[in-house]
Amino acid sequence: MKFMVKLALIAGISALLQLFLPFWSVAIVAFLVCLGFGGNGFSSFFCGFLAISILWGLTAIIIDTNTSSILSSKIANVLPLGGNVTLLILITVLVGALVGGFGALSGSLARVLFQKTKKTGYYS
Repeated sequence: MKFMVKLALIAGISALLQLFLPFWSVAIVAFLVCLGFGGNGFSSFFCGFLAISILWGLTAIIIDTNTSSILSSKIANVLPLGGNVTLLILITVLVGALVGGFGALSGSLARVLFQKTKKTGYYS
């Protein structure tokens, strides 16, 4: 349940903030959400990775279909992709997903820094 809440918050807030802020704002959103909610490292990374990959994938597909792939095909021809627009979209999604995943992982690990540890009496 907490995973789904984090996923929805990261995707929703990132979608709103990307209207006004640069692409790396998704890392800040994922960081803050996972700083607030916590979780283990893998779960947080996967949550940020999945949320931003869904968001950027849907956004890229919607933009590509609305513009009839005019700009996407030109960029795919400039890059060494052989004109493959699908591969261009997948690379875009992967870059965004990694940014979101590492932002979420950083937030989860930062939360561990601020937690009080239980002292056992050994070496403390």
